[in-house]
Amino acid sequence: MEDAFRQAGWPESVYASVQSAGAEVEHFDYPGSGHLFTDSSLPTEYDPDATELLWERVYEFCAKHG
Repeated sequence: MEDAFRQAGWPESVYASVQSAGAEVEHFDYPGSGHLFTDSSLPTEYDPDATELLWERVYEFCAKHG
């Protein structure tokens, strides 16, 4: 993933913190280089397929944990 806002080591640090607190963590990378790929008002970043997949995962998470 080529997200200009992603800082090396930050995601891994968050995962480690979540796991050390005793919680589960899942991580998903989405294709492309847009940071705001779910924002349809940004045509250079928007990815409708990745957006659909993200929301499917959000709904699944909510159904499982809500």
